[in-house]
Amino acid sequence: MIGQNSGAVGTVTVNAVLLEAGATATGVTVAQTSGATGVLSVINAGTVTLAGGGLLVAVNGGANGTVTVQGAGSDLKTSGTAGITIGQGGNGTLNVSAGGVVNDANALAIGINGGGNG
Repeated sequence: MIGQNSGAVGTVTVNAVLLEAGATATGVTVAQTSGATGVLSVINAGTVTLAGGGLLVAVNGGANGTVTVQGAGSDLKTSGTAGITIGQGGNGTLNVSAGGVVNDANALAIGINGGGNG
C-alpha cells in the first residue's frame, strides 16, 4: 500500500526497472483511507505488472491518489482477473503521457462509488 492511513503520504517511483506482483498478491493500493495521499510513478521505460489484485487508486472518500505512466517504454499492465480502478471512493488521477502505455486485461473503472472521482 502506498499512503494507507489518514495523514500518510506515500510515493513509489519505478524508474527504468520492473516491478511485478504475482497472481497470489493482493495487488497495489494507492491512497486507501480519508486523508491519505499516494503517488505511483512509472517513468523512463519502467514497467509495473500486476497479476493478482490489480491496482486500486483512492479507495475511500477523502483519499487522494495519483498514478503517472510517462515516457516511451513505460508500461502499467494487468493480467488475468486483475483490473485497474481509479477513484473508487476518493479522488483518483491516472496520467498517461509521452508514449506511456496502460494495458488493463480486465475493466478499467473510473469514478466508481458515490464520491469517487477519477
